[in-house]
Parts: sequence; structure tokens; C-alpha cells
Amino acid sequence: DVGEGTVIASVTFGSEDGTWDVDQVVTVTGVDDVTIDGDVAYGILTTATSADGLYHGLALVDATFTNDDDEGAASVVVSAISGRTHEGGATATFAMKLSTDPTSSVTITFASSDAGEGMVGQASVVF
Repeated sequence: DVGEGTVIASVTFGSEDGTWDVDQVVTVTGVDDVTIDGDVAYGILTTATSADGLYHGLALVDATFTNDDDEGAASVVVSAISGRTHEGGATATFAMKLSTDPTSSVTITFASSDAGEGMVGQASVVF
């Protein structure tokens, strides 16, 4: 799953340069997504290719890793209110955004707790 981890494309072992029995270090890097998906297990698929028939197509054990999630809990971030409303029609505003990328649309609905004192200019927003 390239959305969870990446790896360099390949390593080469060579009999002519004496590296056939030298450990080759492979670096796997976790990918930071913005989705709360928990810790996700993924595999690094391995394939051997060579002109040497003993190694070409050799079945290798795939390496399994876990990408630790760092997003935390989902939340809605609300800005400070721009000011006070007034019975003469003055308005106030605030902004909001989601803390992480959702897996599907999120609808936030609005209603005044006292319609005799203030009304909301829109019924909802969709992220």
C-alpha cells in the first residue's frame, strides 16, 4: 500500500564486485496521510530477477510493516467569532475546518438556540 509506506525500487547483489554475501540495507519510509485510519499493516512485495536461473523468480518472503497513525481524534476546528451581533442587523461570523481528511463527506448543520435573538445565515456546510 503506497499510501502507507514506500521503499527504494531495488537492491543489486553482484558476484563480480563481491557483494553477493554482503547485507544490503533496505529503507522503508512511512507515508503521512491525513486520514484517521489507525495503525495500518502493509507489505513490501519482493521479486528476484537474474540471469542466474537459481535466483530468477525465486520465491521470497515479503516483509510486513505497520505504519503508525499520527492523526489523533477527528475534530472540527472553529475560529474565534468576528464580533457581536446587534438587533439593528449587524452580523458576526466564524470559520471552521476539519482536523483530518475524512473518508466520506461530513455535513455540519446549524440552528440558533434562540431564533428571537439571532438567526443562522445558512443551514449547513459540507466538507
